[in-house]
Amino acid sequence: MALGLAGAVLVLLVVVVGLVPAIDVALSGRRSPMGLTSEQFFIVPIFSIGTFAVYFALGMALRRNAAYHKRLMMLAMIAVLGPAIFRVLKLFNGAGYFLAVETAIAAALVLWCLAHDWRKHHFVHPAYAVGGGLLVLSWPLRMAIAPTEVWTTMARWLLHAPGL
Repeated sequence: MALGLAGAVLVLLVVVVGLVPAIDVALSGRRSPMGLTSEQFFIVPIFSIGTFAVYFALGMALRRNAAYHKRLMMLAMIAVLGPAIFRVLKLFNGAGYFLAVETAIAAALVLWCLAHDWRKHHFVHPAYAVGGGLLVLSWPLRMAIAPTEVWTTMARWLLHAPGL
């Protein structure tokens, strides 16, 4: 129980520490490697951190159900791989391929989870089927939403909210 409480505190810290550089980059006005404005690109870390927080919270809420708990925690981990993947790509001048590579890696990990479930239990757990599918679909969805006027307006509002 103490480990779970420490984990929850650590996750809260990860969310806060993840939002600070995301806001800083969005306010800088730099263009992203994918050709999006900084306000448009702000959707990437917001979705990643938000997805991570939702999967973690669901995993904590269902911690007495081991099957859901461990799968939701795995999906939470997959949700926050984006920054690490971006940094590795940047080392090799491949940052322009971030969306394709991140989506492919997330999809491969989710498929591995699905295959593992199928092989071990002869069925795919709903947490992986639904949660994993939503996670993989969230990447193209982000890129469809990012250039819209609705998102740009929302990003400006979020970035210029009192206290930021």
